[in-house]
Amino acid sequence: MDTANQQGRVPDLDIQRIRAMIPHRYPFLMIDRVVEIVPDASAVGIKNVSINEPYFAGHFPQRPVMPGVLIIEAMAQTAAVLVVQTLGHEAEGKLVYFMSVDNARFRRPVVPGDTLRVHVTKQRNRLSVWKFVGKAHVDGHLVAEATYAAMLMSSSQARTWPKLLRSAPIATSGARSRCTRGWCFMPMSSSPVARQWAPIRESSPLLQSATSLRT
Repeated sequence: MDTANQQGRVPDLDIQRIRAMIPHRYPFLMIDRVVEIVPDASAVGIKNVSINEPYFAGHFPQRPVMPGVLIIEAMAQTAAVLVVQTLGHEAEGKLVYFMSVDNARFRRPVVPGDTLRVHVTKQRNRLSVWKFVGKAHVDGHLVAEATYAAMLMSSSQARTWPKLLRSAPIATSGARSRCTRGWCFMPMSSSPVARQWAPIRESSPLLQSATSLRT
């Protein structure tokens, strides 16, 4: 038995397989390959950074630097592929929404010609909400890191839950949620400025346990 099988790894994923698994497309598909995949545990996304990336035309013309937020996006897309690989075909093509980004640090600039290796490790998950630690390296050097939570959602759910959220009153209970029509919305970020909400069925045990994802 080879080392990869001993570690529970699955075969590497090329760009065609990635496109089948997540809905992102050019110019916002931020990974070219996913390797070292251990389902329900970790994966490494590969991004070959080219001068032809459209954002380099304005960031910055005199000194092209990959925007840090796009490195975080590469982390999220790598994590999304890992989640789909873990859950199976029924999760393919689902939308991915950030719930929170914490402790983001940018150590070195990423420039054209670099190969970005994005290592993501699952911390925990509750139903459709997953929390990860991401670390991006170039030539063995740490260039960025972050802890983040994201939710996988079908297209029909994505169309429905923002309308429910707008109509939901603030709950008076200690759950700090908004509830309406059988749905509750838990705050997934502690930021009072840019708080985002996770839609959860009112009957779900996640309503009681979602706080653990934010600690």
